[in-house]
Amino acid sequence: MGTGFNFDLMSLIRTAFKQVERGETVHKNITGDIRIYLPGEEVVTIKIIQDAFDQLISSKLKEIAEMDNPEEKIDKLMDELPSIIEESTEESSGVIFNSMISNIENLYSENKKEQRDYCELIESKWGQALSLLHGIIVMSTEISTDLLDRLNEEKFDPQELEIYSVLLKLQSRAVLISKEIISLVENGYPDGALARWRSLHENVVIFTLLRKNIKDTTFTLELIGRFMDYSLIEEWKFARKLSAEKVKKGYFKDLTETREKIFKKYGDNFKEANMWALPLFPTKKKIFFSDLEAKAELNNLNIYYSQANTQVHTSPMGMYESLSLQDKVDQKSFYLFGSSFYGNALPIQLTGISLTQISTALLSINPNIDDIIAMKVIMKFNDMCNETSDQIRSEMKPK
Repeated sequence: MGTGFNFDLMSLIRTAFKQVERGETVHKNITGDIRIYLPGEEVVTIKIIQDAFDQLISSKLKEIAEMDNPEEKIDKLMDELPSIIEESTEESSGVIFNSMISNIENLYSENKKEQRDYCELIESKWGQALSLLHGIIVMSTEISTDLLDRLNEEKFDPQELEIYSVLLKLQSRAVLISKEIISLVENGYPDGALARWRSLHENVVIFTLLRKNIKDTTFTLELIGRFMDYSLIEEWKFARKLSAEKVKKGYFKDLTETREKIFKKYGDNFKEANMWALPLFPTKKKIFFSDLEAKAELNNLNIYYSQANTQVHTSPMGMYESLSLQDKVDQKSFYLFGSSFYGNALPIQLTGISLTQISTALLSINPNIDDIIAMKVIMKFNDMCNETSDQIRSEMKPK
């Protein structure tokens, strides 16, 4: 809906008085041009909105037209103006709302059709790279389900099952996040896809650290135990923010007692972020995510992680450095409200890399011949996905 109220109010009111005194009708453009956009129709001027305002203005003018002092006339109308505007806009908003509600299904259908058309355009540009990323996602899903079958069918030591259950949970979550990313890319939202990759990268970093000393079962179980216990600290922090009626009776008390037991076990500094990883950093008093990245040997992706942060949090860089726009576009003066077929290469490549990293790392714990073959296949897919994305990006650069 577009509205225009660009007018000199006092000048128009004075003109309106003269019209009333001459017995003329108040000019119907006193409120400017008000339009509503309905699906499948041309831009419609809502005449009833203007008429309602005109009638109210005219009636008020006629009520005070008999007054002798012109300035009093103006003052009187100015005093009445807020109620006039309130009354007319309330009636007008009802008209517009009812018109839109009666057409809401058509509006939704038209928007869906526009999005489908755009998805087809994105598919025509990025289809090959998206197909390769989809292949990586499918193989990673099969890796998860095959391992689950093996865990159920074969005999594993209880400690091995505990380790595998946590690592498999992280890998399956990575698959899910990757599916969310590819959905965003297919619909033309590369900035959103990059923001979601940030979570995928964090997932892979944590997986890598928990798996890092996998041959040392005692150490790995301790680290996983600390990681799982830290989830209770996070739960306590969340529960503390809930209103009393949303917390079950005794729940917060029990959680607080569990929290205190955890602090006795690990120390009070366990409440700080990332302190579950202290066995990997025995001399550190504070552990930052960049430390986790470096220990996982994934800090080569930190530049992209930092870039993704600008899309997760509202920042000037995130506002003016969108992947969705071409390099030659002045982003400070361009406003994007919808999909784009630019900028997909980076989220596609990063997602392929991260999902390949976590899936091959899971397979490599205790690999058989099939696992080794699967690792090689998924890495070949990832290499081709990177090359294809680069090629498409190069072809789309303005000449």
